[in-house]
Amino acid sequence: MRGSRVLVIGLTFVSFCAFIGCRTARGTKGMLPSGPIADFTRDYAGQMRILAGFGEDSHVKLTRGGALATGCDAAVLVTSAVLEGGSARFELELIGLPRIDAKPYGRECRKAPRSYSLILTDLETEKADEEVDRVLQTPERYLTDRGVEFAYEPSRMQGPVADKRLHTTAEERSLARTITTPHKRLLSVVPVRREKSKDMRYQGEVTFLAVIGADGRLHETRLIGSYGVHADRIVKVLDLWRYEPARRGDEAVAFRAEERTVFRVY
Repeated sequence: MRGSRVLVIGLTFVSFCAFIGCRTARGTKGMLPSGPIADFTRDYAGQMRILAGFGEDSHVKLTRGGALATGCDAAVLVTSAVLEGGSARFELELIGLPRIDAKPYGRECRKAPRSYSLILTDLETEKADEEVDRVLQTPERYLTDRGVEFAYEPSRMQGPVADKRLHTTAEERSLARTITTPHKRLLSVVPVRREKSKDMRYQGEVTFLAVIGADGRLHETRLIGSYGVHADRIVKVLDLWRYEPARRGDEAVAFRAEERTVFRVY
């Protein structure tokens, strides 16, 4: 009898410990541990995003679900991202000024800082990515949130490219003649660079050749002219541009075109 009682107590203790272990592994209120959030947050480092509404604020702290500012927007490079408790801290570098070409929207930042510190607080594990993407927006999210439809998934270049220039191939020129609807720019980002020295001021036109893919993105981008140490930065920012692709009837067609923008150093 005594042995049976000891066995029952032992099994009860093991079951209780197992229950506590499960609760501990899930954390407070059954939430998953913070490790996966940290890994997810670090994935943002190196990405280019658009900081919505806070383009002229060097320090931004926003509670989950808080209203976005109604100021200007800035294209940024995420230089670092780290989880601190239930908050995510992002260090951002200004790389450009976005503009929706499809329709008038907002205003351009006049006093955008060189860098930003963004803190998002009170994050929930399963909704952390949604909150980050709400504030640091992809070009696609930036367009759709402002009423511009863009539903093209990124894809590799495939098939012939329409090109109406005289020195291209006969196949490319022939395809260009079949285009029924030309491509249309939806989102452009003016490349900018903020320098520590106030003596550095420059603005010039940038001409580039690129294929506007059937996915509405730029491919095979090549600058026409010399832009020195700034060339790589300019090309990188152009990856944020989005288009309504050219069409042959209902079919989206890749089209090689010469485009222009400006580059600013200030």
